[in-house]
Amino acid sequence: MPASANIFFLVLFMISVFLISSFSYAAIASGLMQTVAEGGPYQAGRKRVEHFTGKFELSVADVKKPMTLTLHNGFSGQPGFNWLRVFLCGDIDTSSFGKYEEPQGDLIVDENYVQKHTLEIDITDLVEPGVNTIFIEAQGPRGAVLSWTLSSSLSPQLSVLNPTETHQGARLTLVGKGFSHDEGENDVYIGDVKADVIESTRSRLTIKVPDNAEPGKTTLKIVTRGVPSAVLPLLIKATPRLISISRGDDGKTATITGENLDGELDKSEVYFGDFRARIISQTKSRITVDLPDNMLASGEDNFKVTVLVGGVTACGSISLN
Repeated sequence: MPASANIFFLVLFMISVFLISSFSYAAIASGLMQTVAEGGPYQAGRKRVEHFTGKFELSVADVKKPMTLTLHNGFSGQPGFNWLRVFLCGDIDTSSFGKYEEPQGDLIVDENYVQKHTLEIDITDLVEPGVNTIFIEAQGPRGAVLSWTLSSSLSPQLSVLNPTETHQGARLTLVGKGFSHDEGENDVYIGDVKADVIESTRSRLTIKVPDNAEPGKTTLKIVTRGVPSAVLPLLIKATPRLISISRGDDGKTATITGENLDGELDKSEVYFGDFRARIISQTKSRITVDLPDNMLASGEDNFKVTVLVGGVTACGSISLN
């Protein structure tokens, strides 16, 4: 390929990187992502394995943020590399590396046959304060191009809630990006009330809905290291409460009365001691069940009743005699 054609495609590739970066900066305006560093484009000058190096510097505050390394492999008429190995290292000197020498660091990409034009790698907790080095081993057809972009999250990103309603005291799992794996760095608010964070990863939080959360329509948001997420709507249902129980005339059914007992049948449970009953019908103030045959045949005459609605154990103590 003539040198002028190579220059033309390189210019096109650089324009594509600029457009991708522009999209990243547009994301900054929405408070989601920030471009931290970029490298390349690197171009294959031969068909043998080649090495490329890029460096970037981070502050102590930077390394606490979620970090994503995006590899842009090929563009339009320019092919990408077929074989890639990418290392993330500290501040190392790779200029004197031997032919078979590998850097000391984390191998974050090892692709024998690269099929994607874009590869995203989560490098959160792998980066260090100070200078970091990206060391690339690549092989591809002459003229293959590759570049990279390092982005960090400016705010935690919360996915659509599922379910969108819950109970006081219930456990709720939140899915998204940009959370901290340290429970203490994630503050979750339901309305103005702070919820307890039970478990946390970078992409998932398990919380306990406060017992004093006001029933009705409210909002939920996450604040990770002082940075808030978008606010999502949530419906809080009051804690279920048991009042009484009575047997049916046939002796094989029972009706439980209470408050806030309404929920989905497949997410509600009724137990007599250790025996689980089948729910026949369920309303806000009443649950009717078939008494378990093995319970009736057990010979026992007193059973503590436990009711779970949407995973929440109803308060109030009742027994079937």
